[in-house]
Amino acid sequence: MGGGTMIVLIAIMVTCMSVPLAAQQIEWSPSLRRPYEAPRTFVGIDASIGTAWHDAELPYLESIYSIPCCTYREGASKPLAFGFSAETWILPTVAATASLGLRLESTSFTTSPAVLVRNGKPDVLTQYQLDAAVTSVTLGVGAKTRIASTPITVGLSLAGSVLLASEMMHREVVLGPDDFYFVTDPPSKEYVLPTSRLSDVAGFVMRPMLTVSYDIPLALGYYLAPSIRCETLLGSMSQKNSWGAIGVSVGATLYKGL
Repeated sequence: MGGGTMIVLIAIMVTCMSVPLAAQQIEWSPSLRRPYEAPRTFVGIDASIGTAWHDAELPYLESIYSIPCCTYREGASKPLAFGFSAETWILPTVAATASLGLRLESTSFTTSPAVLVRNGKPDVLTQYQLDAAVTSVTLGVGAKTRIASTPITVGLSLAGSVLLASEMMHREVVLGPDDFYFVTDPPSKEYVLPTSRLSDVAGFVMRPMLTVSYDIPLALGYYLAPSIRCETLLGSMSQKNSWGAIGVSVGATLYKGL
């Protein structure tokens, strides 16, 4: 074998060894003396917490007098989600994804303060408040791609949420003066009102999500993916009225190769 041929063979071997062969370009090399094929399918556990902003038109109709008292328009929540994730790398930098989990979200709406004028006494300032707690099961599918040869991936997914339970509390709260109380037994600074006209949370909603994650190799076949996620709502969370939301969350997924 000539010297030129030997140089060509060595060059080919070096080139092959330098090409990332792992499914998602994470190079696990347990031993140079033992062949090892990096996994292409991973399963993991996932958790996230975030902040969401709600934009709605939720009118409240006083059931006793059948007159409107207020409309809830702006709210905020801190959704919490956890569950399971799976991915299959169909190309070295492209993967199909799926998820199944539980979502807990408590949203608070408030109205502008209302003033009750009293003769010879300080005006009474009250505010209507709505607290909505929603629990749902989510099922999502999507895809993600790695940015060049970096550990950063960008993913798009669409998740459907099936309502498990919802609970609402509608209250009128005294903001001032300090010596004013509702005539209840015992006297109180807040009065709980019926919520039958607002208990119409949609049984199914869809949420598209954009996820940016950073993959961190751990032990052989394991990696951690902390992420930032942005989501919105398709349609309305209410069966009868307008109720939209957008949110941002931080999360992490611990993956194990199969």
